[in-house]
Amino acid sequence: AEQIVMVMTEPKLLLVVGGSGYLGLHILQSLALEGSRFCTVFTYFSDPPPLPSPDMCTAQAFKVDLRCGQGFSSISEQLGLVSISI
Repeated sequence: AEQIVMVMTEPKLLLVVGGSGYLGLHILQSLALEGSRFCTVFTYFSDPPPLPSPDMCTAQAFKVDLRCGQGFSSISEQLGLVSISI
């Protein structure tokens, strides 16, 4: 009998839209506590960028205006295509 093996690759880039907000911060903290295997980035709009907690030391912040989308292109320009958006 033939055996079929499926290999699933993990997404490389995880984007949390609104990561500086209430829900976004909780998502980032959960990802950090679980030891996420993704390169995690998040968007913010406040000035200056929010200081990440020690749990989120691997998350990178990008300033994005969600009203018009200004700033989204800088994520893919610097890091490549986003695999998962939350």
